[in-house]
Amino acid sequence: MKFLFVPVFLISCYISIAQDTHYWALQFGTRSSLMGGAVVGRVKDNSAIFYNPACLAFIDTGSVSINDRKCIR
Repeated sequence: MKFLFVPVFLISCYISIAQDTHYWALQFGTRSSLMGGAVVGRVKDNSAIFYNPACLAFIDTGSVSINDRKCIR
């Protein structure tokens, strides 16, 4: 039983860190990056298409955004 505990413990530690990045860790737009992703209800730029598409009706000016995300797999 002692010999089975160590491998099971190590595997469970490895599995527990598999989901360390969350969905909201990837911010879209400059304002959301500066605010730490806390922009869901108050988006006033073109990043509203990502966070809350209903806010597109309240945008007064047009804007362009170019984003790049490097994914390491």
